[in-house]
Amino acid sequence: MLVKSVEAQLRPTGPESLPRDLFVAGLLLGLAFLLFPAWERTLPQPAGGPRSSSYRQDVIGQLVSASMLAALGFLLAMRQGAIDLSIWAMMGLGGLLAAWMINAGHVPWVAFLVAVAIGAVVGGVNAFFVAGLKLPSPLITLATGIGMVAVAGQLVGAREVMLRPDAFDGWVRGIQALLDAKQPSAPLQTARMILVAGAWSVVLVVLLWRYHLTLSVNEDARRRRPALLAALVASAALASLAGACWLLDHGRAPVPTRPVDGLVIPTAAVLAGAVVLVGRGRTILACICLPVAVLMVKLWRQVAPPVRNGGFDAAVGILAVMVVGLQLAGIWALSRRRGGRAWRPLATTVVMLIGLGVAGWSLRYGGPAAWRGMKAGLGIWGLGAAASVATVCRAAILRRRQSG
Repeated sequence: MLVKSVEAQLRPTGPESLPRDLFVAGLLLGLAFLLFPAWERTLPQPAGGPRSSSYRQDVIGQLVSASMLAALGFLLAMRQGAIDLSIWAMMGLGGLLAAWMINAGHVPWVAFLVAVAIGAVVGGVNAFFVAGLKLPSPLITLATGIGMVAVAGQLVGAREVMLRPDAFDGWVRGIQALLDAKQPSAPLQTARMILVAGAWSVVLVVLLWRYHLTLSVNEDARRRRPALLAALVASAALASLAGACWLLDHGRAPVPTRPVDGLVIPTAAVLAGAVVLVGRGRTILACICLPVAVLMVKLWRQVAPPVRNGGFDAAVGILAVMVVGLQLAGIWALSRRRGGRAWRPLATTVVMLIGLGVAGWSLRYGGPAAWRGMKAGLGIWGLGAAASVATVCRAAILRRRQSG
């Protein structure tokens, strides 16, 4: 069946491997080494003072941004072989629901809980068709996203819903009382960071407690269906909460106009190891890596030059392609036995790493130099990727000849 092959191919498989874990962590550290200097160059210099405090605040804010919650749900679904393409529309709908309820006089925490509940219901609908009827998750979730975009467009005549000015006054007073000694300059952003960090911590606690989403490939396949159902429900609920948290930063809820909007979320999930980490407990490891992965993708989007006719999303797409190819090549190289031909996949992986390094290093210069460096790095990466594909094909041909 089509759905069985899709789920089986997307679900992480293979033996547990510490080198895989180290490879994913090393890739994140390498990107941090490349991107932090480039990002610091773009920050404004405060008049008469250092920018270390604002720099640190920006980093923390990006680590626990609202989009990290949506990426967390997307990662949980990917760990079960599902691709949830409804998260963008669910974020928009969750923000709209919370804004409507707050403007109607409900307290914000009730509005946020209702948004999470509606997201869980939508996730349950997705899970019914994917886990219950075994239909392909990309098609089902994309159809759900299109439906939510159409419904939101019909219900809202404007492009966005603005919150009333005093919507979060109670939260502002609570944050100021909680952190009275520090007097936070942006209490609503502080509330958002606390809320996002709390939701992320709850997910980690649930994963540690039940292990429902960290099944190894050798466990009973019948137990994977409840895990897939739970992952899709959590994905939609977290995306809806992310849309509600957006209100804390912007005070408005934009109406979703596209079912798929941007590549930051899936790229961050892949960079955190959603596809390549295998074994019990690796979902927890991927969730721990996710905030840093979201930060790296956002830094890349901020400092990379826009691609002609594609903008900044195309630049994120370049990073996604390079990361996916590098992870697959790295897994292939790590799985090879030592011998006369073992150096070939390792060499192609090193070439691809050099290409990514050249592209990332050039971003610190900005302007035309950054774009030339990105093209050079992409070219080097392409040579390594072509050599890696040739190596894989050659190995497959040799195995077929030996078996024949």
